[in-house]
Amino acid sequence: EIADQCLSALGVEEKLDIIEAWFLINLKKAMGEEINLYRDINGNRLSADKKYFWDNMEMTFIENDKGDYGTNEIKLLRLIASNDLNTVRRVKTDDSMINLVLRLARAVV
Repeated sequence: EIADQCLSALGVEEKLDIIEAWFLINLKKAMGEEINLYRDINGNRLSADKKYFWDNMEMTFIENDKGDYGTNEIKLLRLIASNDLNTVRRVKTDDSMINLVLRLARAVV
């Protein structure tokens, strides 16, 4: 199913980064390992008014005022992890947001 959705999207989608991010995150999920997109390293709920770094060793977010990941990136990650690729492709995003999401997706696989 994951491969089918990606192959179908390749013929119509110009932004390959969103397809790759969706593929990698959903592949991880299919392998039985989901990314924690709701709580930080201390178990606190991720907050809309805070910024976070991604800790690849711990596979979670760490609160930091200089972090790269904010509300929009985390929302996009949650959308990718819980929706089909066609739904995700319809969301308007900018290149910097997609680049951050793709960087995280590549790091977790």
